[in-house]
Amino acid sequence: MRSTPRRRGSSAWSTGSCRSPNCARGSLAWAKRLSLISPEALYATKLAINRGADAAGFSNRIHAGLDVVAPLYATKTELGQRFREARRNRGRTGGGALARRAVQGVAPT
Repeated sequence: MRSTPRRRGSSAWSTGSCRSPNCARGSLAWAKRLSLISPEALYATKLAINRGADAAGFSNRIHAGLDVVAPLYATKTELGQRFREARRNRGRTGGGALARRAVQGVAPT
């Protein structure tokens, strides 16, 4: 069984839904294959992968990036407040609030 994407441009890590019957069959086949592996082996493999990532500094890079990005989400601005009000008044999508902000060149807060 192939674990790589079959279609050009598709991602193996896609979060989209699986609409094709072949995709559903492939998913079930993969799940059955994984169920044959002992939980202990899966735990040990995950632990080894995480330790390797830590040794390479992966966790430190994530935490360093989080220190920079977190204040952006925590900061309350007047423009962000107006955007949230517009989104609340016009439904979940914002009813054009995102489009207006894109024209203004402002990222959502």
